[in-house]
Amino acid sequence: MNEHHIHDLFRQYFDHTLTKDQLNTLIQAMDKLSEEDFLLLMEEVQPEDTAVALDLYAFKEKLIFQRVKVALEEERKVRPIDRRITRKVVIALATAAAAVALIFYFFPFTLDKKELQSDQLVVNDVILPQNIGIIVSSSGGKKEEIHSDKSRTYHDLGLEVRVDENNEVVFRSKPVPGREQEEITFSNPKGATAKLVLSDSSIVYLNSNSTIRYPSTFAAQKRHVHIQGEAYFSVKHDKSRPFTVAGGGQQIQVLGTEFNVNCYAPNYVITSLITGKVQIDYQDQHAALRPGEQALYDHAKNNFTVQKSNNSEVLAWKNGRFSFAEDNIHQVLDKLNDWYQIDGSDVRYQSNDRFSGSIKRTEKLSDVLRQLEKISSYKFKIENRRVIVMK
Repeated sequence: MNEHHIHDLFRQYFDHTLTKDQLNTLIQAMDKLSEEDFLLLMEEVQPEDTAVALDLYAFKEKLIFQRVKVALEEERKVRPIDRRITRKVVIALATAAAAVALIFYFFPFTLDKKELQSDQLVVNDVILPQNIGIIVSSSGGKKEEIHSDKSRTYHDLGLEVRVDENNEVVFRSKPVPGREQEEITFSNPKGATAKLVLSDSSIVYLNSNSTIRYPSTFAAQKRHVHIQGEAYFSVKHDKSRPFTVAGGGQQIQVLGTEFNVNCYAPNYVITSLITGKVQIDYQDQHAALRPGEQALYDHAKNNFTVQKSNNSEVLAWKNGRFSFAEDNIHQVLDKLNDWYQIDGSDVRYQSNDRFSGSIKRTEKLSDVLRQLEKISSYKFKIENRRVIVMK
């Protein structure tokens, strides 16, 4: 099957115009599709106002579930009153249902914009501000709120702001003569991500509500930075100057590699290795990672757990998406809180519903909450920038 045909099938799937035969063809095509190709395809064909499964397996599972539903509907047309549905069909449906029990995946549905506009649950929506300012300060006492709407050099902070050929805003460290060892604090606000190039040409992508501290110029023997929140590092190889990252109470040692560090939560730190090799140290404990692995450090248990990582899930934030992996409602709210200016939440109802998948980060909080409502037993209301969770 050629690429053009697969694109057409996916577009028909999102348009809800697939026939039964086309659905079967799409399921067969998924067997030959890699995870990377699947994600690229989603970026091309997925409508802006839909949510989609996080990974290839979950998406295919949904297709199979849908095929079983089609079979059931055909069975009911033949026997509209008879409840003795074919045992084979029932077993197939039960198998598919068991695979997704208590897990709500984000699959294609279209938001009704009129419904959103007239939604009485949203008393005061939370909307991302335009041109969010980044707070940058130096150990020498300089501080400024920087907006990325135009190119400029901030000499007192050793920072340059430029828009590259891809129309991406890039912040670049520019050492100030005589103040090379000043420590710079770069704080990215909620509702934005930032790309920062350090003095050694290493690149750091900062997630929303995250901070990095770094020297204006790295020392001759070492390179050291400190983070809070979440960041993705692409470290420039320099064997003579090891690169270390401190965050969440642990130290990560690298030479030249790409990895993601998440230390949003106060109780644990997750380090995911994409390429290269890193070693993680905390007091007398150590963990070495290989590509495709991640280390979870649990402060309460004071131990490391090394496990396989899902790169598409880990890096969803770099692609402008929220990522959920069997998250309960409190974990979902924590992730929303790191993006939107929310003043807390009030969970008045809690079920066993768990969420897996990814969803686009939107300008309006209400857009995300409406999608959560459509796939769970929860209802939401926003009052005075607080999220109220109801039944």
